[in-house]
Amino acid sequence: MKILMAIGSFFPEISGGATHIATIIDNLKGKDEFYVFCGCSDHSLAGRSVYKGVKVYRIADDLSNLAQRFISAFKTIKGYIIFGLNCDILHAHGFTQMNMVLIFIAKIFRKKVIFSIHTAGHDDPVSVANSRLGKIKAMFFKLPDRIIAVSPGLFELSKNYGLDCKRLIFIPNGIDTQRFKPFNQVEKSIRRKELNLPGLKDRLILFVGYMTREKGLHLLLKAWSKLGNRQNLKIIAICQQKINTFNRSYASKVKKYVAENRFSNDIIFIEKTFEMEKYLSAADLFILPSYREGLPNTLLEAMSTGLACICAKLDGSTDLLIQDKINGYLFKKGNSRDLTKKLAVFLDNDPFLEKIGRSARETILANYNIADSIVRYREIYDK
Repeated sequence: MKILMAIGSFFPEISGGATHIATIIDNLKGKDEFYVFCGCSDHSLAGRSVYKGVKVYRIADDLSNLAQRFISAFKTIKGYIIFGLNCDILHAHGFTQMNMVLIFIAKIFRKKVIFSIHTAGHDDPVSVANSRLGKIKAMFFKLPDRIIAVSPGLFELSKNYGLDCKRLIFIPNGIDTQRFKPFNQVEKSIRRKELNLPGLKDRLILFVGYMTREKGLHLLLKAWSKLGNRQNLKIIAICQQKINTFNRSYASKVKKYVAENRFSNDIIFIEKTFEMEKYLSAADLFILPSYREGLPNTLLEAMSTGLACICAKLDGSTDLLIQDKINGYLFKKGNSRDLTKKLAVFLDNDPFLEKIGRSARETILANYNIADSIVRYREIYDK
């Protein structure tokens, strides 16, 4: 069986969605043949390539105006006919123009289609229906043969919207719990030296996400700056800044804030990494200050590593993963003061945080192990 995975971006560009489908492919490509169709913000990547034995087709996506949208749609149709027409199944991840076109063309050629909903407030049917031209866009939810929601909140939202329950399935993002596993202080020290990070005398907070306002890095910086005792408390921010022109204004504001407040020596910016497990094992705390998420892979990975996590309370997302003060901490979305209070707890109680981290790991082992998710995907592809 040949399966075409469609995603907004794919390696070497990094995103949670790219990591998710790469994990699926790694676990299933022995039996099936996978292909990847994706967009790219770095237009120098456009064209064909191979990633770990998987053929990849990239189109340079430019949706800056109506003319460019038509050009991108034409490139998508042409690319599917050249690259994806021999595939039996199209599995599209996320609601984008590229995926809308691919789904429509795949159905014309009578291919089986699976669509995965990843992000609340963006590609769930309620948000799509309420967007510009929403009634037309929402018609595309009638086309897929199966629709996968990656979180319970997205599943309930989609069901309440009226999607056919025979087509709607809940499969959580799964984590490789052997790759993302707990660490001791000796291993942490070794990892920090390897990554050229500060030694164990400093505590490290880890942030991972695009340099966009909705990921909330500014909230973390503001909350951190208000802490009374942060002399040995530093931030590692892994966030791509060299792509997506619409993010440059936000990135400039963040860098300006850091420079004006003389925080440069305390905040370490990492453009991207293909070895997230190393940074997780080097950190002491993980922060997710996002304004919206589906089932965030980075949070699952941090929990699997046994890190204590502080997350914005997002209905149907982080509030289903994190039980406040049991396996993590929740703060009010968009509220830097509340985040500051939670960060202060981190400075005061190491044994409790270690207990929180162990509970987080147990949550992942019980509910979000990649082995369980792969079985579900295998069943859907076979059917």
